[in-house]
Amino acid sequence: MTPTKIFEEVSIFVEGNWVLADSHRDLFIGPKVSVFESGRDGRVIGVWMNEISGKETRKGESVNATEKCAYFSSSYGITKIAKAPKMKIMVAVKRVVDYAVKIRVKPDKTGVELSNVKMSMNPFCEIALEEALRIRESGLASEVVAVSMGPQHCVDTLRTGLAMGADRAIHVETTSQLYPLSVAKLLQKLVDLEKPGLLILGKQAIDDDCNQTGQMVAGLLKWPQGTFASKVGLDKEKQVAMVDREVDGGLETLCLDLPVVITTDLRLNQPRYATLPNIMKAKSKVIKKMTPEELNVEIKSDMEIVQVTEPPKRKAGVIVSSVDELVHKLKNEAHVI
Repeated sequence: MTPTKIFEEVSIFVEGNWVLADSHRDLFIGPKVSVFESGRDGRVIGVWMNEISGKETRKGESVNATEKCAYFSSSYGITKIAKAPKMKIMVAVKRVVDYAVKIRVKPDKTGVELSNVKMSMNPFCEIALEEALRIRESGLASEVVAVSMGPQHCVDTLRTGLAMGADRAIHVETTSQLYPLSVAKLLQKLVDLEKPGLLILGKQAIDDDCNQTGQMVAGLLKWPQGTFASKVGLDKEKQVAMVDREVDGGLETLCLDLPVVITTDLRLNQPRYATLPNIMKAKSKVIKKMTPEELNVEIKSDMEIVQVTEPPKRKAGVIVSSVDELVHKLKNEAHVI
């Protein structure tokens, strides 16, 4: 289909952050388009996706231009409108024991009990996903892709991400124990495939508190990194990211060239709740499946867990009757002064 001219008698309002350009250059429209007028002859303007198939849009209605290209039609001809290229964001999410669950160590002390335990998305990963969604909603990104590694149950975590607003999800399925370096290698391969402009992770997972994956994947990709981000800003024209991070002396601001790896801190944002309609929609969305073998990554243990034990139980406190008694106990019994 050969693109023809844009008709001046057709008034189109662009609700999103796309622009409608001259027909002699690239034409961009979407994601939501409202048609306020029809042609001079009063005929209804139709909107078609790709192969000129779809439903007509009457005056004042909105349509979603979700395909790679769309066509606007009037009695005067057909105009092809292609999507504008924008930045993709990849977010890594991890399935962990819910933060409100009391952890129990296995009797053989080989790990923590995971059977019949409530699992959820790592809180720092929720913050990372929320930040990616806010960047997309501001018009600085076109797509948010959530990725997770682990057994089949990780699909539940990815569906939570889709319900929150992620556009796509990728599950790297493996039953092997994953450590930060293996996860970093898998993320490196996924980045090579998806070509995102921004990779966002939680600064750490609440199950192992390693705080290593973001730094490792940045090293493997040879990308700049902004860790413990408490504020993130993007400048698409200059192709830089501004990252505020909390340090002992106050705030440190980093200016990083895109593409970049960012790890999120607690104060970055407050994650949204997934609404019931979005939860239902997420159940029917297709999650792309991959394996470490397909990504050419060998999963091997680079560390050995010798033993997992509970922290020692604290002794009951005592009430002292005076400051002198308190000082005496701190000095002679606690030996802290």
